[in-house]
Amino acid sequence: MQLESLLLEDPEIAFRARQFMYLYNLLDEQFSGDTAAMAHWMRRKKCVSGYAPLLAMVDQGRMEDVIAVASKKR
Repeated sequence: MQLESLLLEDPEIAFRARQFMYLYNLLDEQFSGDTAAMAHWMRRKKCVSGYAPLLAMVDQGRMEDVIAVASKKR
């Protein structure tokens, strides 16, 4: 299935994709495009109720919380 049709077919997937892109752009701006620093922040900093942001998103379904923490970092 092509990405465009998947995004049009399932509003939840489209919403999650927009959230992920927002988070990526937020971190890209904060870390001045340093993808290694962005990856380090996602894996190492335990800033979402004791979880690393990546684990909070994947294991806990807490994308909104990760975005909130990243937004405060500004």
